[in-house]
Amino acid sequence: ARCVKARSENLSHNIRSAPDDADRRSELITSLPYLSSTMPISHSVKLVLFALIAHITLGFSPPQLFTSLSKNTFPDAIVSRNSALFDYSPVQRYEGDLDTDVLYVQSKFPINPFDLVKMAKDVVCNKGIGLKDDGECLADDFVFRAAFVETPKDEFFQALKSFKLEDSFDLKQQYFGWTVDPLQTNRVYFFNRQEATFVKDFMGAKADNKHLILPPQCYHVDFNDDGKVTEFGFYVVDRAQGNTGGLGGAFGFFYGVGRPLPFPEGKPYKMSLRRRLFTALTRLLSKFSKKKKSDDE
Repeated sequence: ARCVKARSENLSHNIRSAPDDADRRSELITSLPYLSSTMPISHSVKLVLFALIAHITLGFSPPQLFTSLSKNTFPDAIVSRNSALFDYSPVQRYEGDLDTDVLYVQSKFPINPFDLVKMAKDVVCNKGIGLKDDGECLADDFVFRAAFVETPKDEFFQALKSFKLEDSFDLKQQYFGWTVDPLQTNRVYFFNRQEATFVKDFMGAKADNKHLILPPQCYHVDFNDDGKVTEFGFYVVDRAQGNTGGLGGAFGFFYGVGRPLPFPEGKPYKMSLRRRLFTALTRLLSKFSKKKKSDDE
């Protein structure tokens, strides 16, 4: 009995705390039968044990479970009751935490969060944001947005094709944290800790096998009701990390190989003259204020 309790509690914890990758959670869910199959107990007890674990940890019965797994989907009722499939909302909600269960159910967007994450992964990992399917996955009004860039579909394609990053770098994508924005349910956010090795000449720079580590970047993919991508973009979330001067995207590759682009946005952050003067003035006034307060006392 103690063995059964320990294994069930461990599996329950793993399912609840699993990352938002639905494939991983499905793997954990399908391991439920294994728990009972390894126990030296009768068949009827195994079934009862399995039913209890499925109901307690996931909130739905074994028939619903098998139906969902066979179709590789989750019914809307299950989705609304198990929002942890899609985000990192804590089991205990604190002040300021969104009630994602309610927000997902109230969403008017026709594609459910589970399917939207799968679609985003397909667009990014398999279709290269349209580069590998001739733009079939992109909407006519598609736009690319980053910190200093905003380009329509045609210019986006032209830029990426001219850079040919995959020809010059051995790219290592490291995606994680895929989640649907509960306040904008047509958008999927995810992170990337991208690395690359410089293996072929790039924009006049000679390949030297330098290992590039880009800073962490947060990406987003927006879809319309027809499942087409309307927007793709990213932003650096920690410019202190990596070895590309805090620059992400193509800017980071240019800087990383010693060919920074010839404008301020294409180089590591440097405080402007106006801000330096403003900061110096603020510090001077603060120091004067403290001195005056000390003299008054």
